[in-house]
Amino acid sequence: MNHVQDYAASIVATAVSALSAIAFWVVRRVLTDTKRLSLLEQRQDMQHKEYLAAVSRLEKATDSTSANQARIATILDRIDRGDQ
Repeated sequence: MNHVQDYAASIVATAVSALSAIAFWVVRRVLTDTKRLSLLEQRQDMQHKEYLAAVSRLEKATDSTSANQARIATILDRIDRGDQ
């Protein structure tokens, strides 16, 4: 009878240890994935800001080019009309 109790206690201890290890693994895995997701979101936010800055620079360059083209067209028009 004593052997049965020892065997049952060993099984219970093994089961508790296994469940504890599984719970620890799951919690660690979830926390790690959450941290990875957070880092990924930060990276995407940085890339989005860089993209917006590049678009803004491109728009400014385009506006400047358009203004220069308009000035050149005005000057050429004056030359064609003989104005100085």
